[in-house]
This record gives sequence, C-alpha cells and structure tokens, in this order.
Amino acid sequence: MNIKVIEPDFPPPTSRCYALSMTLHSFKGRKDLEVYLYRSRWSPEEESSYPWENILASANPADKSKEIVLEAFTLEEVKTLLDYLQNRYSSRIKEILAGPLNFPLPSGLIPFRDMPEDENFGKIYLDKAPHYPLSFAVRGFYDLSSASPLIDEK
Repeated sequence: MNIKVIEPDFPPPTSRCYALSMTLHSFKGRKDLEVYLYRSRWSPEEESSYPWENILASANPADKSKEIVLEAFTLEEVKTLLDYLQNRYSSRIKEILAGPLNFPLPSGLIPFRDMPEDENFGKIYLDKAPHYPLSFAVRGFYDLSSASPLIDEK
C-alpha cells in the first residue's frame, strides 16, 4: 500500500485542514475505486469555534462550504486513521493520499455527508464496522462510474 501525506506549503488558518482519499483495489465490481474519507459528525461547539472569516471566501452563514472543513481531519487524526486503515484494511487498499485543503474555501461546495446515494454514488460507513476503535466517526464517499469494471464489459 502506497501512502502519501502532503504537508501544507504555508500555515493553514486551522489545523483541521486535511482531506483524505484512498484507492481500493476492487469494490462492487470495480477496480481502483477512489473513496473520499470524511468525518461525519462534530459538535455544535466545534462548529462555532473556528475563525470562519479566515477560512471561507464567503461570509454567508447559510453556505455549507464550512462543513468541508468540519469533515476534514487534523494531522493527528490523519495519523490515527492511517494506522487504523493499515492494520485493518491493508490488503484492500492500493493507496492513501492526504493533503491540505486550499484556503479560503469557495462558496457553494457540497459536503460529502450531503451527497446522495444511488446506483453509482455510495458511502462506506467505516464507523459502523465491528470494534471500530477511533474516537471520531469516519465515512467514505465513492462514485462507481468513475472506476473501471473488474471484468471487461464487451
């Protein structure tokens, strides 16, 4: 399994700045499927604790772009999550990539937890796995149509 963690080029406005994705060898009849990992829960106190004026391009309180930051990970969480994924799922994961978000975030972004599920879009509920040990809930979002089929569909 290949793991790459990209450090920010300059100090970010918040430590909760890492996006994380993993590529699965195979999943639901597809190969090399990219799954975008995100935190699925946080407290209202955490939501009100960030300097949003330094993080978001827009000050619109109805803009859901701030949830992109709340879904992101701290470096410590990235390390903990990498450890968990390596120990539990190493045979299924081809690579993991973690890198910083680009600030300020533009308005109009849709958080992963609000993405619909259908025949192509889906979610992996890592936090629902038996004996899930992490103190933060992690889920993954994927698009099956973005990956090649395992068997040629001719």
